[in-house]
Amino acid sequence: MSAWLLSLEGTAAGHQLALYLAILAAFLHAVFGALQKGRHDPWLTRGAIDASYALIAAPFALFVVPWPEPHMWLIFAGAWAIHICYKLLQAQAYTKGAYTVVYPVVRGTGPFFTVIGAYLLFGEVFTATQWFGVAVLMAGIFGLAI
Repeated sequence: MSAWLLSLEGTAAGHQLALYLAILAAFLHAVFGALQKGRHDPWLTRGAIDASYALIAAPFALFVVPWPEPHMWLIFAGAWAIHICYKLLQAQAYTKGAYTVVYPVVRGTGPFFTVIGAYLLFGEVFTATQWFGVAVLMAGIFGLAI
């Protein structure tokens, strides 16, 4: 499957597939947000969504991609812990505030903290154009709150 995906790179079919996947991702993201802030318990909804993710990903993780090298497991454990904290804090925020306020804060600050984390943890240095891209992204998302 990897060879097939790589063969699509730079082709019209690859561009078409990328477009369809981006539209599907946007739609699913909106559905996720509506479910998370909907009339049901956000903790139960969050758990059901995450369990569904695990069921969908398990066959790929177990049978398609190669197992990580042993030194990577500590990195994965750290990433998992950070992600769990993020999910718990996000669910807590949705129980406390209006969706139109919480969503831009949750989604708009992510790119900024990712760039800061990449600098602090990995010594990544970003160009002015890349910083401008982060600023435009954040402005767009925070613009939704206004």
